[in-house]
Amino acid sequence: MRCAALCLALLAAPAVAQDYSGLCMTPANYQGGAMYDHEISPAVTCDAIMAHWTSSGNTLAGYDFSVGLHCPLESYDVKNVVNIVASYCCGTGDAASRRSACWADYSHVCATPANYQGSAMYACPTCSSVTCDVMMAQYTSSGQTLAGKDFSSAFSCSGETHMVRVTVDDIAKYCCGTGDAASQRSACWVDHSYLCADPSTWAPSTVSDQQAGTTCIQLMNYLTQEPGEGLEGDDFSSASTARESCTKSPAPGKDPRWAMVHHVGVDLKCCSSGDSVCSDIYSDVVDSATLGGRVASAVGVVSVFAVLLGLH
Repeated sequence: MRCAALCLALLAAPAVAQDYSGLCMTPANYQGGAMYDHEISPAVTCDAIMAHWTSSGNTLAGYDFSVGLHCPLESYDVKNVVNIVASYCCGTGDAASRRSACWADYSHVCATPANYQGSAMYACPTCSSVTCDVMMAQYTSSGQTLAGKDFSSAFSCSGETHMVRVTVDDIAKYCCGTGDAASQRSACWVDHSYLCADPSTWAPSTVSDQQAGTTCIQLMNYLTQEPGEGLEGDDFSSASTARESCTKSPAPGKDPRWAMVHHVGVDLKCCSSGDSVCSDIYSDVVDSATLGGRVASAVGVVSVFAVLLGLH
């Protein structure tokens, strides 16, 4: 929308009394004189941008916003435009007043639903900055990763694919909480702290692979959740369950679990100091072994290639 012709057309458009209040969940919150500058410059009034979007050939052409819009039946493109415009043109501050007619409750994407920040900006490195509500509307639309998922009530990640969990975790980084790590936990958050002999040394945000930018918690989520991976099904949320991983049989075609645990915890520094929960077994079995690995990330999917060298 960074188009001089569009901006000139909007600025030159005659003032026509038109009711667009149905854009907002609460019509009385519509602010026709507020300024809208999403991907355009200079800014124009909300009435002007609504006149543009509802004109012939545009996304909202033919829609009557003098009455409420029934969004569940609308396309993602319609919902997207409505949500973006509402973020500028509805309400005067608090999040509830800024809700669009297409607003949906996505709060249970967070471990603590009250921490969901729908008006916060989702600004991933490879996408345009939009609000969390807008991004959630996209992810839950037909054909997308979270299509058909309901986040208006408790969301269980049990049984979900790794890709769903990765997406939920990624959204939570931007859309849950306001600073501290605990408030930013997603509904799919998992405690891996007992990977470390001293769980207080677990460093979930440490980047385990500089090239891919993969963090320790992303790596552990992948290894424990992805079918066929070396730690699939293992639980590192308590001392007893974590210890079980050290003595379990290797996954088919994979390296010993104790070696993988030691590598992630010690070699990749996911335990900030000290040993992994399996370090004693590692010391007993291996005099000098190197577990080499490389973690690559592509389109949000973490791929792990680990090779155990020099075991004897």
